[in-house]
Amino acid sequence: MTKKKRFLFITAGGGIAIVLFILSRDHPNRNGELGAGPESVQTERVEASLPVVHSTVNQESSPSENLELAAERAKVRRLGHQITEFGLTQKLLLQLRKGTSDQKSYREKRNALRTEKRLVEEELVDLLYGSNEAREEYIAILKQEKDPFVKREMMGATRRLGPILREELAAPLVASSDPGDRKLGVETLPRIGTQKSIDTLSDRAKNERDPEVQAAAVRALTHFVPERTGKEWADGSTIAPTLRELATNQQNLAIREMAFRGLIAQRHLSPEDREFVETFADHETDPNLKEIALSARRALAARR
Repeated sequence: MTKKKRFLFITAGGGIAIVLFILSRDHPNRNGELGAGPESVQTERVEASLPVVHSTVNQESSPSENLELAAERAKVRRLGHQITEFGLTQKLLLQLRKGTSDQKSYREKRNALRTEKRLVEEELVDLLYGSNEAREEYIAILKQEKDPFVKREMMGATRRLGPILREELAAPLVASSDPGDRKLGVETLPRIGTQKSIDTLSDRAKNERDPEVQAAAVRALTHFVPERTGKEWADGSTIAPTLRELATNQQNLAIREMAFRGLIAQRHLSPEDREFVETFADHETDPNLKEIALSARRALAARR
């Protein structure tokens, strides 16, 4: 190789080395700032995406949590079906009581059923008390049940729950499109005793289109027993205005009479309530309701 060719070869090799060296160093990015090389930039992009993927995985339930949730739901279904069977058995026992003279045998079977049922109810309440998912599962079972008697037994099985949780179980029934469900829901609310229950019953009593459900709501208001939720008591004084409105404005005479009777049966009547009762007969046109109002007026006068 001649000296001239050797010189060109060395020069070309050195140029390639310089280019590789420059490419391996930090180089300006689109903003004119020094940044990492192409491979480093790609690596950083990948690494930057890892925390996002990791956080998504953390938000999802682990396999053990999923198994625990599935087991919990299965337990609710098992207990719910046991309560259903108790309801059917109770129904049969009531029929047996009417059709047999052996009352001793009936009482023994009834007491044995109650003992077994109480144990299942305690287990069920413990489960429902501690889990939203368990309550959702029980509500689903409750809504699927077709027998009104069994459905009532299933709601009765939750009576040891606190008022707020029982209210949560009753809410889907009150909002149901099935009148039978709505009737069961409003019949449950007076035993819950919360202010929200009073408000719900007042709404159903005024706006319910099904006569049986409306009547059940009015009856529930008249038998309502306020309970304490936390540190606050439900305000039972809000019931009387609803009953006064129903007794005056309802088209259904049976509802008007029920509301008026419910009003005079209240333990404590405000001065406004007393005036309403005392003057009700003066403008009432229905003879039967007018007589009830006159009788109530005499009863109030006798208390003074």
